[in-house]
Amino acid sequence: MKINYKDEHEFYISDNLRNPLNTICYNIPKDWDFVTLVSGDRMTRVGKSILAQQMAAYMATVLQKMGLNEDAFGIDNIYFDADVMMDECFKKNKYDIIIYDEGREGLGKGKMGNNVQKILDFFAEAGQLNLIFIVVCPDFFELKEEISVGKAELLVNVYRVPVNKEKDLMKDGNIVPVTYFQRGQYEVYPRKRKSFLYDRFRSVRSKNYNVNGKNALIGTFKNTYCVDAREYKNKKRDALSRFKDRKDSDSKKKYVEFRDHWVLEYKLEHPNATGKEIAEKILERFNIELGERCIQLILKRGYTGGVGL
Repeated sequence: MKINYKDEHEFYISDNLRNPLNTICYNIPKDWDFVTLVSGDRMTRVGKSILAQQMAAYMATVLQKMGLNEDAFGIDNIYFDADVMMDECFKKNKYDIIIYDEGREGLGKGKMGNNVQKILDFFAEAGQLNLIFIVVCPDFFELKEEISVGKAELLVNVYRVPVNKEKDLMKDGNIVPVTYFQRGQYEVYPRKRKSFLYDRFRSVRSKNYNVNGKNALIGTFKNTYCVDAREYKNKKRDALSRFKDRKDSDSKKKYVEFRDHWVLEYKLEHPNATGKEIAEKILERFNIELGERCIQLILKRGYTGGVGL
């Protein structure tokens, strides 16, 4: 089926993806909320964000035709930062469609427990808003079970296909074999099939989307943005910059805590050591210059972190 979203973004959507999205749209006014996952076959740069936009644009078109929401999706409904998303979603209209791009940053199993729980609690609380969420992540198996199995209604896995070709790569008349990585392929896993994949992973530790490929619904899509491409890329770049700044800040905090802990432990083991002696030991062991005044502040305050160099 061809969709011309907002008379600007033309794309095709296959029935095997359109049908489950229709089901979501049909049920959302019956006091439901839905989460759909778009994974990248454990890879990046395979086009999952593009497909997520097309899914959102298609459902927005359906919701408009149903008379439920005249403008359910746009650039303001795409989030790269979970904190920003959680702050703004309670201001959204009923039946809006939200894309949380790169959801592994907040919902990965290895992330900080409090942050993960905060997002999971948000999804539970946001149910009353009757929103549709699309969570984009590279690896379905790395998400918390509460979201991958319990909350998510649908999994769409995007993958690349290797195509063997022969090319005059160096423009010297010699034909050599190369492999072209073709984007634009996906497979759809409804709730039961998705749960089977995750349960199998937990039992045999195999991250394999194609355990029984004949049951997967296969489709293709084109590289068509459904929001302004430049605006989207600028928004993503700004979000990644903020994320890097936050990671740098967290790393510095951990370093300061480690440094303070080392100073206090050294003082306990050497109670007569002076600030100058401790500074010399830090320089000798870590190649870091730390002033005596800073050391005295650490000793006076105790282990709480927060003193800069």
